[in-house]
Amino acid sequence: MPTDTSSERYRNDTQQQLITLAHALARTWPEPAAIAVLAQETGLSRDQILRTLSNLQIGGWAERGKGGWLLSPSLSQISERMRLSLAQLHLRYLE
Repeated sequence: MPTDTSSERYRNDTQQQLITLAHALARTWPEPAAIAVLAQETGLSRDQILRTLSNLQIGGWAERGKGGWLLSPSLSQISERMRLSLAQLHLRYLE
């Protein structure tokens, strides 16, 4: 059994489900994923997936599409802002 590190001490299973499901949706993107596929890929129950997807939707990270669920554009917008900021940082240090 692993030792109790500071990161494991603060582990929250519900938050870990959010992360697991977001990763699963990213693997199927841009195609929507059916709940059955997400259950098979993540090992989460249908109920856990539905609750987690609802919370991802409330947070603007997932949306229901034809044939299943997919990540919303808000995550790619976050990624793009980070990419641009990193590019500006590189330019600042290269001047």
